Amino acid sequence: MPRAPERRRNAEANAWKREPRSLGTRARLHVDEQRLRAAGGHARDDLAHSAVDRGVIFFDTAQVHGPFTNEELVGAALAAVRDQVTIATKFGWDLAGGNRGEVDSRPETIRQSVEGSLKRLRVDTIDLLYQHRVDPNVPIEDAAGTVTELI
Repeated sequence: MPRAPERRRNAEANAWKREPRSLGTRARLHVDEQRLRAAGGHARDDLAHSAVDRGVIFFDTAQVHGPFTNEELVGAALAAVRDQVTIATKFGWDLAGGNRGEVDSRPETIRQSVEGSLKRLRVDTIDLLYQHRVDPNVPIEDAAGTVTELI
């Protein structure tokens, strides 16, 4: 049996070798097991391209990270490889004035969030859009209905 440092090196070398998985039984969306979570402003072009070269195809961000700046970084970093990756982002915050506010999943806020995310991510479509936090003041059917309208 290899020693601990050797096992760790082997694990690190194989960590990038992941097979894509389907989300759901009829999904056209595929993600890798090892996703590169782009939080905290750590997305860089070279890191993103290196990750894609190693098989990472799923990038997860949110408008609240920054706020907004992480989506901008992800959009810039992945522009050249957009056709090779899946980008996920989230809605559900009132970020008026650039500050992290309260949860807000009102239909008008969802629409504004998606419009802003599309611009910041430099994309025409968002591959996976989901609610960051459940808003207790908005029925989930209203939030889901608004997302359905945007599809």
